[in-house]
Amino acid sequence: MALRLATPPSGALAPSRDRRLQTARRLDWRFLLPEPHLGRVVYVGPAEDRLLAALREGGTSVVVARTDAKERRAALRDASFDAAVVQSSRPEALARAAALLRPGGWLYCELARPAPWRRLAGAPRRGAPAAGASRALPHARSQLRQLGFGDVEAHWHHPDFERCAWIVPVGHRATAGAFFLARAGGRLLAPLLTRAGGWILGADHVAGLLPCVSLVARKGGAE
Repeated sequence: MALRLATPPSGALAPSRDRRLQTARRLDWRFLLPEPHLGRVVYVGPAEDRLLAALREGGTSVVVARTDAKERRAALRDASFDAAVVQSSRPEALARAAALLRPGGWLYCELARPAPWRRLAGAPRRGAPAAGASRALPHARSQLRQLGFGDVEAHWHHPDFERCAWIVPVGHRATAGAFFLARAGGRLLAPLLTRAGGWILGADHVAGLLPCVSLVARKGGAE
């Protein structure tokens, strides 16, 4: 189903409360998992990143893994983590996360890329991956399956990961349509918008055009 996330109340908030709200919002993707309590988490991605900071601020037990020789010397034990959070679509990052994740554990991977209109304008989105990174959803989904993951689901984070107000499933026509129904409200064309929007997001290849898509997958899950 499409998840509509709470909107912070208007007006000035105390800095500490506002920070807690931002942290909670940045971690709302946890509710895509069967159990939102993440357990022991391994993080693979940029060391300076809001997602990593939110995990730490939220009290999650998180270890940062690297994919270079220095990380290998740290000798993190394979299959010792309950969840893996990945901020990269590079094959080596996904492979490292897969090795560290226990059987039955869940992986969450964010695939940020410039929105189509920004790509056409030549203005890269802040925080977008380097040009050498994998080109998002089809490649990452294929590699996860090769690494032994199943139950792979894609979601669009609207309007982006940081300000996310909706998490919309991609590739499921009926549930994607719920997003457009809510956005259309009581307008006359609401049913038409719902059917058209559900059809668009129900087409799996469309996810490759969206700017902020995540993948959730279970190690050893069903195909």
